[in-house]
Amino acid sequence: MVGGGFGAAAVSVWDKINDTKADIQKVEATVQEAKAGIYKDISDAARGVTQEVNGVAKDVAGVGREILNNRFTTERGLCDLGYKTNSDIRDSRDQMGAGFNRVMDRLCHMEHQQSDCCCETKGLIKEVKSDLALQLERCCCDLKNGQQEIKCLIENTAKDQEIARLNRVVDAQRDQNIINQVVAALKGTTTPAR
Repeated sequence: MVGGGFGAAAVSVWDKINDTKADIQKVEATVQEAKAGIYKDISDAARGVTQEVNGVAKDVAGVGREILNNRFTTERGLCDLGYKTNSDIRDSRDQMGAGFNRVMDRLCHMEHQQSDCCCETKGLIKEVKSDLALQLERCCCDLKNGQQEIKCLIENTAKDQEIARLNRVVDAQRDQNIINQVVAALKGTTTPAR
């Protein structure tokens, strides 16, 4: 028994520990990528909502579905990664118990952050819908008031034009009466030239 006889077993345990650490680092990197993707998706969705007001109802519904789909996809991915991590950790539970607890705490923390983010997004979507409905209502009222003003203006213009036409008829009749009187007066006083 040269060297104590534990060399190969100790190397095997350390290999498993190192492999498990590497898997945990991969999980952490994947979680960070998923988190960045979720934040990017939310940022892109919010930017799209502010840029496309005319189609907001359809866009908001699509964005909401996309965010939920991304969230469910991320959760599914996290669950798949969790199962693999659990399997690897189960093999070396005694050596990596503390590391496993840290990973699970981080995953739980990530899930809570993702849930909070989703709730915030839903709240923002509701605010946008409410703001748009209020703007639409104001716009509709402004249109109705503008249409009423135009109708009154048209009616008043038509009345003014009719009054002006009648005044021209009265003036023309009065002028014609004056001309007729002058002609009649001239006929009575004029003698034919010889």
